[in-house]
Amino acid sequence: MWVWYYMSQATLGSGPYRNSSLFSGYYLDERVADLDAWDCDAEAEEAFEQIRDLWNREGTLLPPTRKTN
Repeated sequence: MWVWYYMSQATLGSGPYRNSSLFSGYYLDERVADLDAWDCDAEAEEAFEQIRDLWNREGTLLPPTRKTN
């Protein structure tokens, strides 16, 4: 059985990522944004719009969600 979890704003960290010590904070804060592959705002916005449109059309077809402990 699938159980979907949603993160509230209260559970999100203060930054755009949660560093689990896999990368240095400097690299994530300063270097990643300079990478050419990171410059994908237009593509990300288009993908988000497609996902939002799909959700608006078919989201009611999904079963209700519930939280389990």
